[in-house]
Amino acid sequence: MAVVASLLAFFKDDTKFNRPQSRVQEVILMLTYAAIILSISATISTLALTDEFSEIPSRASRELGLKTEGTVQGSVDSHTSK
Repeated sequence: MAVVASLLAFFKDDTKFNRPQSRVQEVILMLTYAAIILSISATISTLALTDEFSEIPSRASRELGLKTEGTVQGSVDSHTSK
């Protein structure tokens, strides 16, 4: 995000160009704005997915009729010894 912000500051300054407000400068500004919007959207989507995934264990624990007792079979050495 910092790279996009620095690009935006660079391309908005007309003094750094031989021909200010050229077509290339306008296209790059539009692409920079699109990159900012898409970056913010990706961040929000990631936060929403993280929130949903963090609720999976609590949803599973609310299910009625699940077996809550038992043991796990096997040992750590069973896969490494020959």
